[in-house]
Amino acid sequence: MSIIETLAVIILVFSHSQWGALASLCNGTIMTDGQRNVALLRTSAGRFDLETGFLPDNANKFYATAKNLYDVVWSCELEAIADKFVQSCPTTANANLSEKHAINFKAFPYNSAIPSSPLSNAINEWREQSALTSATNMYRPEIKEFSNIINEATLAIGCSEQKCGGGIVASAACAFQQPALRDGQAMYEIGSPCASDADCTLHTPATCNLDDRLCVLDITTTPIPTTLAPTSSQSSTSEPILSTTATVHSPTTTTTGNAHVNPEINQICPGNGKMNDRIRMKAIDMHNYRRSQLAKGDVAKFNGNKLPRAANMIKLRYDCELEKAAFAHAATCSNSNSDQGLSSDIKRNIQMVLQSTATYRVDAISEAIKAWWKQIRVQTQAIGMAVTFKIHHVDLPIRFFTMMAWATTSRLGCGVASCSGGFFVVCHYQPGGNVVNTQVYAPGDPCSNCPTGTYCVSPLCSAV
Repeated sequence: MSIIETLAVIILVFSHSQWGALASLCNGTIMTDGQRNVALLRTSAGRFDLETGFLPDNANKFYATAKNLYDVVWSCELEAIADKFVQSCPTTANANLSEKHAINFKAFPYNSAIPSSPLSNAINEWREQSALTSATNMYRPEIKEFSNIINEATLAIGCSEQKCGGGIVASAACAFQQPALRDGQAMYEIGSPCASDADCTLHTPATCNLDDRLCVLDITTTPIPTTLAPTSSQSSTSEPILSTTATVHSPTTTTTGNAHVNPEINQICPGNGKMNDRIRMKAIDMHNYRRSQLAKGDVAKFNGNKLPRAANMIKLRYDCELEKAAFAHAATCSNSNSDQGLSSDIKRNIQMVLQSTATYRVDAISEAIKAWWKQIRVQTQAIGMAVTFKIHHVDLPIRFFTMMAWATTSRLGCGVASCSGGFFVVCHYQPGGNVVNTQVYAPGDPCSNCPTGTYCVSPLCSAV
């Protein structure tokens, strides 16, 4: 019989202007509400990628979607548990600190720089473990942290981070309400994502978020179960996961200054009311994943020859001002590539995506990015093994790939607008690439030539 935690847990959402400024709402840690929101968003994005069919494996094939997959919420008790793992920035996770909870842990042993967002970087790395093996719904040790993120039993998480000095400059950890999976267990049941509320049957009452294709448990009327009914492929062992006396905060959503009609889905760039966080996360994740593949030497040309690895590939960050200008251009529903009004160091990619290809704007951004990147595989007039952008490339389709792949570009912002017959997608890059007679990137071992002000989050160079 499952023990029930009688708690009301609400997904944390906050105004971007307040990120880093709010005091911790979960007592006993130094985490801010902004950090919690980003961690929650990035964890949910991994499940979202699975359900929308865009979670790649080591062969660039996609994981099968899941039946009855729920979005996650934040637990202060789990945050407190995660915080124990990062105190004083240990080298490894102390397994004795928690036996009933799955734990993801990451230490950053970089003496030259302290990452600005250790937790965000760690969650991204854990999600990228999907590409370490062939697509499967079964647990494997090499994707341990990834499996915790997409485990169908995961309903609540809590995370923490610490920045220190010395050999380990930062540590990050997340605790999950369920135990870790073991060999022979399924991460989830393969099936169709929810298309209506009636499809959400594992925990009720629940609704289906059609944008995310994730089930959302109504936790205002139903408490989070501390022990989940096992699936046919998971262990039948049942034991309490969360204490019955723990408290979980439910802070009020801050909407001040948010231009979106639904502020909860517009926290990254609250002043830009025509976009939403799912589109933003999809854009930045798909770009950085492909830049990572290129940096590792896993991108092939039309003839099957792989491009050289990249020594200086920067990890992109999302920029709200670039998005604002990109959406304004997308809203014109025009293929015009005029740079009028843009800073000279901003460049763009444009794509028209037909409605027959994409139902939602988040689908359109995915289709556009895939179309731009695939030019390296389909164009015979592409860049050579010296990866130099030449004058004849300026008007060729390969320019879309090189714009995405330009190593020294550090910021990205995209806009997607509904137009007649489909969607216009515009992404802005700063500093923009496609500079004639310049290398797209410096060939060499990943991170061997990271620009000043960045540190290695292999295989990319991340800004401090």
